[in-house]
Amino acid sequence: LDTFTTEEDLILTRDGKLLAIDSRITHTKQVTEGLEKQLDGLEEQAANQERAGKSLTEELLTQLASVNRQIEEQMAFITSLQQEKIDLGAQFDADLVRYRMLKNN
Repeated sequence: LDTFTTEEDLILTRDGKLLAIDSRITHTKQVTEGLEKQLDGLEEQAANQERAGKSLTEELLTQLASVNRQIEEQMAFITSLQQEKIDLGAQFDADLVRYRMLKNN
């Protein structure tokens, strides 16, 4: 009751935090899409080199590995943000129940 004066305050706070997480997810997805485009270009370079009978350069192999790793990290971050949303929603649901209980007493 000290933190939130009304149920609406609690709900607005929850919604604001969920919106912030959604924004981070959207941004991270955009970054991932850019990395995937970069990976497509690198894979095309690799295919062209192989078709030309050349072995892949160490630099290209390093870039491929790096971009793949970055994509994996971004995807893991998105998963963690989605879990954070679930946890936050559950916490605010519990807070709302508690708020209502305290308010009625």
